[in-house]
Amino acid sequence: MRIIAGTHRGFRLDSLKSRSLRPTADRTKEIIFNVLQDVSGIDVLDVYAGTGSLGIEALSRGAAKAVFIERSRAVGEVLLRNLARTSFTDKSEVLKSSANAAMLALSRRGRTFSLIVADPPYHTDSTVEVANMIVNSGLLDIGGRLVVEGSSRGEPGAAIDGLALAKTKTAGDSRLSFYVNEG
Repeated sequence: MRIIAGTHRGFRLDSLKSRSLRPTADRTKEIIFNVLQDVSGIDVLDVYAGTGSLGIEALSRGAAKAVFIERSRAVGEVLLRNLARTSFTDKSEVLKSSANAAMLALSRRGRTFSLIVADPPYHTDSTVEVANMIVNSGLLDIGGRLVVEGSSRGEPGAAIDGLALAKTKTAGDSRLSFYVNEG
């Protein structure tokens, strides 16, 4: 697992050998950022962050700040190590709790994001459930973008109240749903 572009291009990120951890493949990450194009200067929320691959990629490509939500203590330690090794600690915040609790806390603080990426465990949350949870949190800026990675065998992305489904892409066993907050 490596950073594929930006200031830290080619940098290898640490991971854990665990069946419960499924890092986003480099090819999938490449597709995500080719669709998103420019992420310079924006704030990013990485939900179900794992080792931080998507949020760190955004930082490498010029994102201003990234907030990472990761429930697992062991995986969170790897995420913190990756942030330290890439010198992105000062541009980052790591919340070690469930996605719902962390998003509620961020919402109470009045935080919003121009980009939210979510890579939930394939066996738990559906794309639509995750998208609805994010819409209900009020964390996505008007005009902001949401990317949800799910299983290509699972339910496809669909229009969500307040979000337009802009595009879907399939990469290996992943389906990527790209939404835009139309307000």
